[in-house]
Amino acid sequence: EGDGQKVAVFVDDLLGQQQVVIKSLETNFRRVDGVSGATILGDGTVALILDVAGLIKLSRTVQPSHFPDGPGGRGRQQSSVRDEESVDVQPDDESTQAA
Repeated sequence: EGDGQKVAVFVDDLLGQQQVVIKSLETNFRRVDGVSGATILGDGTVALILDVAGLIKLSRTVQPSHFPDGPGGRGRQQSSVRDEESVDVQPDDESTQAA
């Protein structure tokens, strides 16, 4: 819930939780909307940390447009961004959980 409105985020699957250290993104990637940082997993894989609040704000700035034969198949919706927006969210505490 934010700004007096409730929102829902749908996901296909939750893979688990891990305690991670969030690293800042390099200068070229700092303006990627909806991404707040990255972490290196135990197997060496780099994982992006999503900024859920930023994604919600970004979702409020898109205009859905219909395309019948796009990447998702028939009847899928594609969003086009109306205004460019940048969101920078910092974690409140030192240990942050990532799913």
